[in-house]
Amino acid sequence: MGDFPRIEELKSKLKILHSKPKDMEQSTYDLLIDLTTDKMIEEVAAFINAPVEEIPKGLDSAMLMRLSGWFTDSGVLVSSNDRLTGSVKSVTEGDGSVSWNTPAWALTKLSDTLLINDELTRTLVKYRRMAGWGGERGERSYGTNS
Repeated sequence: MGDFPRIEELKSKLKILHSKPKDMEQSTYDLLIDLTTDKMIEEVAAFINAPVEEIPKGLDSAMLMRLSGWFTDSGVLVSSNDRLTGSVKSVTEGDGSVSWNTPAWALTKLSDTLLINDELTRTLVKYRRMAGWGGERGERSYGTNS
């Protein structure tokens, strides 16, 4: 993967929106942020047919909101002390046990999940370019009006 020029800014904003739970190791938290951000960048670059270093700045907010949505939906960054309605993995009635989604579950789920959803797709389509076509002079262009 090439270098996404605004990756640290994207991660920084994501960390503001989803702080590290008190009961989670810093290394686990950093790994979750890194892997989800990298996966999002790779998926977006593939969708718009562009190298990661050429992802337009106009997509940064859309990527951030989708990443934030994934962390909210997964519930993985909710402290065990703060879980009232967090991401329940299973409920057993017999002995009254409730199990919650864990970082390990989130990493497994992440590997099976496309972060690009229908809402993000509507934005990405505006930036998609024809694969293997750079115009008459070979320049790279985005959108349908280029």
